[in-house]
Amino acid sequence: MMLDPRSLQAGQKVTVKDALFGLRVRPAADGEAGLTVVGVEPDHLVLDDAATGVRTRVPLWLVNKSAQAPAAGPSAA
Repeated sequence: MMLDPRSLQAGQKVTVKDALFGLRVRPAADGEAGLTVVGVEPDHLVLDDAATGVRTRVPLWLVNKSAQAPAAGPSAA
């Protein structure tokens, strides 16, 4: 599953992880700690960490779409 970061919505919780050549941004699971999407701009995401009070802008070119978690499917035999 490839996630288009522009499909995120303000108020949504996401996790951000290093993906070798960029960042992997994905929606946080229920109960999982994460950053809150404050805004989705044409060229960057604005994320807020409520625990530390830090607001971060992440350029969209840095989000590695190919590194998103694959969709669950049947395993090869």
